[in-house]
Amino acid sequence: MNKGIILVVDDQPLMVKLILAVLDGCGFEVLGIENPAQAVTVAAAKGERVRLLITDLRMGGMSGTELATRVMAHCPEARVLFMSGAEAEELGLSADSRHDFIRKPFPNGELLRRIEALIGTPSQDETPARHTG
Repeated sequence: MNKGIILVVDDQPLMVKLILAVLDGCGFEVLGIENPAQAVTVAAAKGERVRLLITDLRMGGMSGTELATRVMAHCPEARVLFMSGAEAEELGLSADSRHDFIRKPFPNGELLRRIEALIGTPSQDETPARHTG
């Protein structure tokens, strides 16, 4: 059994696939979603199992901050890792214990470090799962 779900949301399919590849075998169930509205539906269905939302800040149809607010309504204990090609200062973001920011493009190791800082890592004996949506 895994330790929860990581939702990866970006309206650029390649970015979703790249992040899924980096997180392959991480011990969490990782769901890749290209539509922010669909991510809200998945969060509502999965509820407390969602541990982390990784989302682009600028997407068609819904901003990453709006998506985070909607996901957190269904998953109040979840953490959020925002991504953007812009600097955090330009976007008015600051990190805290529940939220962080990573600037695109980012090294795989940095992504993994940010995730670990937000939610830790699952134990080695857990079976990971990966899905695209």
